[in-house]
Amino acid sequence: MLKGIISLAISQASFGITNSLWKKPQSKIGILPLIVTRSFFTSILFGVAVLIQNKFSSLTLEMAGNSVLLCFINFFGFYFFLRAIKEKQVSEVIGLNKVSVLFGILIGYFYYKENINQYGFITVLLIALSVICIEFLKKKKSVKISKGFVFALLSTIFWSTDFLFKDSIKEIGALLFSFILEVSVFSIGFVLMKLQKEKLNISVLLSYKKTFLILIILGFTGVLGTIYSIQSLPIIVFALLNLVYPLTSYLFAGFYLKERLTGTQWVGVVLGIVGSLIYTIFK
Repeated sequence: MLKGIISLAISQASFGITNSLWKKPQSKIGILPLIVTRSFFTSILFGVAVLIQNKFSSLTLEMAGNSVLLCFINFFGFYFFLRAIKEKQVSEVIGLNKVSVLFGILIGYFYYKENINQYGFITVLLIALSVICIEFLKKKKSVKISKGFVFALLSTIFWSTDFLFKDSIKEIGALLFSFILEVSVFSIGFVLMKLQKEKLNISVLLSYKKTFLILIILGFTGVLGTIYSIQSLPIIVFALLNLVYPLTSYLFAGFYLKERLTGTQWVGVVLGIVGSLIYTIFK
């Protein structure tokens, strides 16, 4: 359990930084070229790690097929997240992504047959209130569902396939699954980029070379930390502990992008974190 929590903390710190780093280059480079470039290099890093660990010998075609299908679906979580932060503040999108915790609880309870007590239901209520504060009570104007909100919700739905990774990870291991995930993301991103006739501008990409280096390194640690924590933790615990991770994103978005949340939105943030702590302490 402790190793899983440490892995999740590494993942949360890594993605908490990269969530904001995507914002600036995507307007100049494009979403699909960004995804393809990052996943190309992380695929190489994971491939080298798998070769060193000699993990390829244990992989069968059936195992790979089951994993690839989930990874293909998961790709669209990444894609719609980048679409969402193009329309909204990173901190707002991350706050809305907390809805994925509800999917995690449901999948953990019904699919993995994990237990949940009354504190879990309190957490669900707090998450619902959190999302209302972040999206619908941020202004005194009439309630309006924005394009960014729709993209954030789609991102949440597709990224919730994370919670179904557990069986495949147990079958082939965290490192090999991470490699398959990144290769799948690269493959579908490359195909979509060609279909939409988008091109990668190398000169523009090189102007963000320091940012990209950080995205690649933290992408590697973030993915591996996430996959290992899914393998090590009960899915409900994994989902609820993810409520703490937005705090890193909020702090870095404030520092790097100068984003600011309203008082009501901060109430939403605190509600989500409190919900996570209540279940973790009293479960």
